[in-house]
Amino acid sequence: MKKKILIYTGNHHTSNDGILDYLNTLNSLFDDADYILVKSTQLIDLFIKNFHAVVVIEEFSKTINVSKTSLLLRKFKGKKILILTEFINEKNKTLNSFENILRNEYSFFLKFKKMINFLSKNSIMSFIMYVFSHSLNYIKNLRSFILQKIPGIFFRILLLLISILLLPFINLFKKPYKISKLIRLLAVKVRKTRFKGDNIWKNILRLGKTEKEFDQYREEIYMKTRYLGLINVINHFDIILTSHDNIFPEKILNKSISTERIYFSLKNDKIEIDKNTKIKLSFSGYLNKYRLDVLKLLCKDKNDFFNYNEIEEIIKFSKPRFIKKKYDGCNICSLHIKKSKEWPFSSPTRYINSINKNEIPLILDDFKDGESKLLTLKKICLKTSNWEEFKQEIDELNKRIKDYQILLNNNKQSIKNLIQKNV
Repeated sequence: MKKKILIYTGNHHTSNDGILDYLNTLNSLFDDADYILVKSTQLIDLFIKNFHAVVVIEEFSKTINVSKTSLLLRKFKGKKILILTEFINEKNKTLNSFENILRNEYSFFLKFKKMINFLSKNSIMSFIMYVFSHSLNYIKNLRSFILQKIPGIFFRILLLLISILLLPFINLFKKPYKISKLIRLLAVKVRKTRFKGDNIWKNILRLGKTEKEFDQYREEIYMKTRYLGLINVINHFDIILTSHDNIFPEKILNKSISTERIYFSLKNDKIEIDKNTKIKLSFSGYLNKYRLDVLKLLCKDKNDFFNYNEIEEIIKFSKPRFIKKKYDGCNICSLHIKKSKEWPFSSPTRYINSINKNEIPLILDDFKDGESKLLTLKKICLKTSNWEEFKQEIDELNKRIKDYQILLNNNKQSIKNLIQKNV
């Protein structure tokens, strides 16, 4: 009889866009094994159905997720598997961010968050925190419904019902238009009060900073809260899978936990190119100042072998923003630029996504991890001047993609052995 494994996704956005690579990899990993994978947004399903193990993809920024995970994993008798997706920066007590721009800003909030998460280690306090967080979440959703939905179409329906109920009273005064005008003025007043209240609340949360000034703090605050959540739940797990060679959880563990690297599944095993079309340089992802400067430098030193049109369109506007590519196709070379000058690590998931869309991943830095060596072209390729040279580079890349497939298959077997031993 096949064993059932729950893949819990309730701590991520309902679209699952941010974890789609992990879900695809898990499906590929267990497609021929003696397991049935069941995806669920409800961790309580562990106790409703007979599951042998649970897989949780790390994201514990919210107190409700920390308390719920701590509470339920303590009670679950099966094996608990955690997938770590971010780099652990133990020195700055955060994930991913290596610039550490926060000084004293938000120190009280982070200390309070740390204390709340720490209390969740106790099962009774964990239950109290879960109930409290769930209640706050309910109040927040109710407030959002009242302030956002009712002033719209629901508000109009409400006014219509009130008008019908008060019609005799309105006719008594023989001035219904004045009553209607008063109701409209009331609706406008409600909207203005709501917008003013929202702006005041946002200003308090940003400590008086403008939206633009707060942008530079937003990600680091988020990553620090994720780190604080992670250190309070990580020791509940029996197996840890890491998505990069440079993710080391050992320093935040209080016990010995089996740890294994997981490689992402690859659907496309060959890059196809068309000699009749120029290679288009492309970029997608968050465009910050560093990445913008890199793209500008590339455009200053053009090579006629490549098409720079898309890059030139991007650098026309310097505003930080997310660049989303709306097409797939042939002869597209996707540029993978690190997020800052000091950023030390590669982005394997981006290489995988590019290859799966028949794009050519190109990196500008000399990263040493396996995926960077096997799945990318290097900056020197931008000096290519003819098709014979470039085709040779693509042929070599396709050979390395086959080597990655061998690495991937070996990794699948290693993880299966680890899970079979424990589940």
